[in-house]
Amino acid sequence: MSDASALGAYRALPRAVPYAERWVFAAIVLVALAERAIIETAPDVSWLLTLGERLLAGERPYIDFIEVNPPASIFLYLPALVLARVSGLSPEFMVGLLVFAGTGASLGFSARVLVKGGVIESRSAWPLASAFAVVLLVLPAATFAQREHIALISFLPFIACAALRAQNKPVAWSAAIVAGLGAALTAIIKPHFIFPVLFVAATAAFYARSWRPLFALENWISATLALLYGAAVIMFYPEFIHDWVPIITAVYVAQKASLIDLFTLGAIPFWLGGLLVIVAMKRRAAFAPPFVLLLAASTGFFASFFAQQKGLPYHSYPMLALIFANAIVAAFDRAPQARQSPAMFIGALIAIAGLHFATFSWYAVTVDTRAIAAPIRAAVVRPKILNISGGGLVGMGFPLTRQLEGTWVGRTCGQWISAGVLAAKMRGVDAETKAKLDRYMALDLKILVEDIRNGKPDIILADRNHYDWYKWAQRDAALAHELENYRPLAEVESVLILRRK
Repeated sequence: MSDASALGAYRALPRAVPYAERWVFAAIVLVALAERAIIETAPDVSWLLTLGERLLAGERPYIDFIEVNPPASIFLYLPALVLARVSGLSPEFMVGLLVFAGTGASLGFSARVLVKGGVIESRSAWPLASAFAVVLLVLPAATFAQREHIALISFLPFIACAALRAQNKPVAWSAAIVAGLGAALTAIIKPHFIFPVLFVAATAAFYARSWRPLFALENWISATLALLYGAAVIMFYPEFIHDWVPIITAVYVAQKASLIDLFTLGAIPFWLGGLLVIVAMKRRAAFAPPFVLLLAASTGFFASFFAQQKGLPYHSYPMLALIFANAIVAAFDRAPQARQSPAMFIGALIAIAGLHFATFSWYAVTVDTRAIAAPIRAAVVRPKILNISGGGLVGMGFPLTRQLEGTWVGRTCGQWISAGVLAAKMRGVDAETKAKLDRYMALDLKILVEDIRNGKPDIILADRNHYDWYKWAQRDAALAHELENYRPLAEVESVLILRRK
């Protein structure tokens, strides 16, 4: 990504191969398409598509159904749902199509900004796009189309404009508007993603040795839209702010991975490994513009990941995707000098490939619901479904419900409230906090009883894996009374499947 470098590894391609760089890019896209045919839709995406359908049907968020995230998470998938209705294609297909199209548009726009600004040479655009296509379309695996994935795609134009700002190069107002809209969407998708916006803007200002990049048009646009979104949530969704944020904060946000787990398992070790490879290949140049803007963005997403402190694989996707894209570009830049130290260069390539494979394997882990689906499909056609589960939030009910062409009749995706209450009590709480948590669990039980009574689900899934949620349900008199209308259908992989009598 420097003026002196045109990604030497691709320069070596014979000119006798017409459009070789484009064929490489096309091959990466084909691999990504094949991957999408194999890997199921992420549970979170499936759940949010269901909420979007209920929203379009006239139901009210945080009243008729409950989501732990602000409303942007629900609205994010509405375009795919609308296009699915118009085209007759499935919402899942339309989500994939829009993500692929958005990736192409983001990469094309960012490359154009960098080439017109003189940051990279035009013949470097396709190799650079190929490097990013690997981490944007292949690396995500089961995290594909998650909010983190979409947030990173929308953020790339902002990084491209910041690369120009860092070198005091002019940015076209049209490019600044697109970058500002993309950064705003990134921050709106998750408030935690304000960190990469701030880190990239601050890094551009530091290297430009000027305050001007901090007050660039794209920054004003992103800040204004993010503030307007916040105000809209307060104004139009008061139930989320007043009724649910206190509960979410107490029982969901409060559940965090330990620092030991965060620093020893998965994301952070992968990220540090990628950073070491980059520094080994680029040395001081790794911290010079425009290359450093990728590091700044990745570090910002690292801060977002750490702030959430959940340790979930998909939370780490943006920080790892950027650090690995950075490592690939560093390898391209280093290729012309590979003869001087071939052992180090080969070692770096092996390290990059190993980190990519390890991270891909981490992201590729999915919940296989086929065994659970089989007895349900044999017993009921298009069932109404609900679950009693506290672990993994939406992992048991989705995408299973949509695969069965069923209807989810619960207001929540599971007993995340009660799970949080039980976890908090295990850590130890004072009497006042215990009383508050008991009220939250009572609310959770009330919602569950009403959903079973009013929704009359054909199938109830009870998780008995790490905690027996069926026994938990039996301890409440009202809930146990509703469950008398159900009989066991099967038990598969510690999931008790109940069918309505």
